[in-house]
Amino acid sequence: MLDISALNPYIRLATQSVVQKNHKIKRRIIFDYELIYIANGTFVICYNDVEYVCEKGQFVLIRPGIPHSFLTLETEVEQPHIHFDITHLVDSTQVPVCFKDMDALTEKEKRWIRQDVFEAYPKTPVVQF
Repeated sequence: MLDISALNPYIRLATQSVVQKNHKIKRRIIFDYELIYIANGTFVICYNDVEYVCEKGQFVLIRPGIPHSFLTLETEVEQPHIHFDITHLVDSTQVPVCFKDMDALTEKEKRWIRQDVFEAYPKTPVVQF
């Protein structure tokens, strides 16, 4: 269990991106967390083998080690997003953003998958407020 007083996030990447319509990001896992805000557009995420339609104004949280893929629909998607570790770890500066599926990872890369501090919660990517 995460000690809330130990929070010290490491931001690996923070960027604003626009993904063109009808674009697919193939199935992958990530080592860290990714938080996406959908500023404009709609996409479908297949997350842990379940499809979710994600629309403007929603937040999406992708957790470490969960297989997922994206497909934008008939509009481009404007999505500011960040990749981060919940706490700054010894190897945080060495871990890249991952674009591989689990079966393509080396043993070293598999060790980079962070512990999911939200594992007790449902594995839905859409954050509800």
